Amino acid sequence: MLLHQVLEFAAGSAPDTDALVFGDRRWSFAELEHDVARMGSTLAHAVARNERVAWFSDNCPELVMALYAVPRAGALLVLGNVRHTPEEQVDMLRSSSASVVIGSAQQLARLAPHIADLHHVRRWYCLDGVDDLAEAIGVAATALPTSAMDVAELFDLAPEPPRSGLDDDTHVWLIHTSGTTGRAKGALLTHRSLIAAATNTLLARPLEDDDVYLFPFPLFHVAAYNVVVHHLGRRPVVLLPRFAADDVLTAIRSEQVTTISLAPTMLAMLLEHPDRSIEDLSTLRRIGYGASAMPLDLLRRTLDELPAVGLAQGYGMTELSGN
Repeated sequence: MLLHQVLEFAAGSAPDTDALVFGDRRWSFAELEHDVARMGSTLAHAVARNERVAWFSDNCPELVMALYAVPRAGALLVLGNVRHTPEEQVDMLRSSSASVVIGSAQQLARLAPHIADLHHVRRWYCLDGVDDLAEAIGVAATALPTSAMDVAELFDLAPEPPRSGLDDDTHVWLIHTSGTTGRAKGALLTHRSLIAAATNTLLARPLEDDDVYLFPFPLFHVAAYNVVVHHLGRRPVVLLPRFAADDVLTAIRSEQVTTISLAPTMLAMLLEHPDRSIEDLSTLRRIGYGASAMPLDLLRRTLDELPAVGLAQGYGMTELSGN
């Protein structure tokens, strides 16, 4: 199975089921698959096969779409870490040979002093529009690179078939990991490795028919494979721009979230939130935790305060496409 076929499968079998929720916006599987096909079709006309497309932004629906659409177009998605310094981001753009950059105005503004030196980047897309990019950089719109475009242009074309010649071993995502010493290193992930990781997780932690998953991590992390896991299981993903305990508690209540992934520090912030009521986490049935060691006191407190919640520890390794 190829990555974009996860959505095709879900749209074919559960077209009206919620696939993605972001604030007051939501997509069914049929709608999300349609938008992914539009983005992928436009990219297939804009980029060459195996060309590298870098993305810099906080979590947003368009980035979820890109997880599937860039590989659908036969290109490689380079997931940029927005917590890196601009110098580190420029180094990543050079080492990955990314020739297309997509990002928020805020993130592209950080790269602005280096744009003239990034000669290999031939196309820039701004999630907020080129006028907002010009304002963020502090220049007139006419002074932007001639290749600067609004991200809306990524949805210009009607859905077309995926690029031909794709196979399970085609590289789809490039994620930089600092799990070893020195500079962050790029790990190349394939259709096969991501689908295998998602399938293994579904076998280890089967989903229930009414599960709703909340994703609180940044999508530039390998934890993004959890989006594929839940879409493969035809269940909704509730997405937040970034982790904030207030927003997580609100989303759990409003969307009746049943399963969530957390780092131990995130879990502690939820349990210690001064405004948390006993009902706030009452819909949760399962918490997957990882990213760092779980303190014994925190584990005991979780078991005491959330006795009905199942806990699953995972070790996320970028090179292995997930847990």
